Amino acid sequence: MKAGQLDRRILIQRRVPVRNDHGEEIEGWADVATVWAKFERISGQEEFRAEQRTNRQQVRFTIRFRPGIEPTMTVVYDGERYEIEDVGETGEGRRDGLVLNGYAREVSSGG
Repeated sequence: MKAGQLDRRILIQRRVPVRNDHGEEIEGWADVATVWAKFERISGQEEFRAEQRTNRQQVRFTIRFRPGIEPTMTVVYDGERYEIEDVGETGEGRRDGLVLNGYAREVSSGG
């Protein structure tokens, strides 16, 4: 993997339980790592269901190999949160890099 291709800075986060001001347990985010990545837009689609419009943008991030990255985590890039759907190795299992396939979803009400 060529270092010049990893030209975007991303933040990988995992879900953690936190308590709000009322003592209720809610979902929060904890930083796992800030790494250099290659970013690719794969596709985008728009759906309309139950009076809501949903835009879903498929993306791919390629990073250097790092153990412990899971599909339950998210990537924050350029102010947008991307849900990770799949994590796979590059370099034919040589622990060269990881490919994080995911999506960003925007929901708006109305038609």
